[in-house]
Amino acid sequence: MRLVAPVRGRLFLACLLAVLGTLSAIAPLLLLGGMIAAAAAGQVERVPVLALGAALALLVQGPAMGASTGIAHHAAFDLLHSLRRRLVRHLATLPLGYFTARQTGSIKRVLNEEVEAIELFASHQLPDVVAAGATVLALAGVLVWADWRMALAVIAVIPLASLAQMLMMRGHGTKIGSYFGRIGQVNAAAVELVQGLETLRTYPGARIIRDGMHRQIRELHAFSEAWRREWMPPWVFYTVIIGASPLFALPLGLWLHGTGRIEVPTLIFCLLGATGLGLPLLKLALYTEILLRVQQAERKIRALLETPSQPVPAAPLAPVPGDIVFEGVWLEQEGHATLQEVDLRIPAQGITAIVGPSGAGKTSLARLIDRSLDPTRGRVLIGGQDIGEADPAALARLVGAVTQNIFLFDDTIHENIRIARAGATDAEVVAAARAAHCDGFIAALPEGYATRVGEGGARLSGGQRQRLALARTLLAELPILVLDEATSFVDPLHEVLLQDAVGRLVGRRTVIVISHRLDSVEHCDRIVLMEGGRILGAGTHAAMLESVPRYRALWQMQRENLAWELGQEGAQAAPPEPGRVAAGGVP
Repeated sequence: MRLVAPVRGRLFLACLLAVLGTLSAIAPLLLLGGMIAAAAAGQVERVPVLALGAALALLVQGPAMGASTGIAHHAAFDLLHSLRRRLVRHLATLPLGYFTARQTGSIKRVLNEEVEAIELFASHQLPDVVAAGATVLALAGVLVWADWRMALAVIAVIPLASLAQMLMMRGHGTKIGSYFGRIGQVNAAAVELVQGLETLRTYPGARIIRDGMHRQIRELHAFSEAWRREWMPPWVFYTVIIGASPLFALPLGLWLHGTGRIEVPTLIFCLLGATGLGLPLLKLALYTEILLRVQQAERKIRALLETPSQPVPAAPLAPVPGDIVFEGVWLEQEGHATLQEVDLRIPAQGITAIVGPSGAGKTSLARLIDRSLDPTRGRVLIGGQDIGEADPAALARLVGAVTQNIFLFDDTIHENIRIARAGATDAEVVAAARAAHCDGFIAALPEGYATRVGEGGARLSGGQRQRLALARTLLAELPILVLDEATSFVDPLHEVLLQDAVGRLVGRRTVIVISHRLDSVEHCDRIVLMEGGRILGAGTHAAMLESVPRYRALWQMQRENLAWELGQEGAQAAPPEPGRVAAGGVP
């Protein structure tokens, strides 16, 4: 009810109308009993009045239920809209590390399935639950008014039904969570299976993936069957007992009539009233399970909304940043120290390469610069200011990144580049594309810059997507540019072109290149070697060869690897390829 607060008034009205409509549906039965009683008592003049009341009740039922449904749906869709806007606005305030630490599918489920569960509750379930509960209370009250002894016989089914429901719902909360968890595992396995079809067809050993999915399906089936066997007997008992009110009331009514304690019209009235008790009790049982699902949805939505936002300090950042400095930086992720005691200075307006083997912490270090991650201890400064105390929006106007994981929207090439700067002219977009050496492949496309790239850029190659990402970053004209393995998907020719495009930024921007290939960064202004989350050394290529044994060993190992080629007689040594181009484009 806290989540539906914006539409609470309309939902209250919808519930009132649902109660009116439901009571209007059972009123004719009660009025029919009244007509029989009036006729038996010789009060014939009351019969037309009661008949008119029954007719009016039938006429009210449809409009009342229709209005309830319409108002509830209108309110529910407004709630769905406002709740999703609220969630998206809150997501925009969370640190980027929140998203990288979680699968996007879990956030998608909150925004989609969990919000839909709340909408369904507001539009259908809440009015129906209120109406069913009101119907049970109204029937009980009318029966007590008619004859309290018959009322007790009619509502005697409720304790028995409650016992059956308790047996049904025993451990239900835990089991329904496990049930949906297993369904999620099967869905994830199905997606993985579809994505890996090529591998499954190529490698016989890959059948373990398919067998694993089959095992999960069998486990889900076994779990569901075991749950059904436990749940079915009390459910059958419940559905039988809630319809048995007349059977409870009839023997007592006949005995009371035989002893002269109840008249026939009252007996008939109570029996007719008893027939209206089964359906609302059935709805209450069904909605009890649904309410557990709604509670789970509410908890997940509430957990997301209560996730602490990234603080937004008032301190601005200088528009022309100075050096980037890491002071005693530690980064722990899932109990593991990714970075340890990092002290590093990256000079402004130069090209710095961060190198090292896989898992050295290169990407984690780079992600601290734009606050995709925040250090566990220590701080990161740009131009002498702690970025942890700066406005995230201001930081976003300073740092741009091109990574291996490029995301393009299902729009035109032109709009995917211009997203970096909404006010950019067509000429500026084209200039950025040319600077990133995109114009060649764009010109070859059927519609040029108006070509749609498909979902996630699926119609383009990996190298084309990376060049578009670089063009987008160049158009943004950000003072700091981070290239994280930005040439991993391009061929050697286009790698040279990308390096040339970056090289043209020398002296105008601070460029940070993440690479595992030492030969491509040897001419950078500064090279930083990382391993095991620590800085092993920093300096020029020549200085690193002289003073850092680990760098010298990696350099020699890479040169030996590059020197081998496959000839007619097998593997043989070949001289290293001369004239390689540095990451900054400097020959």
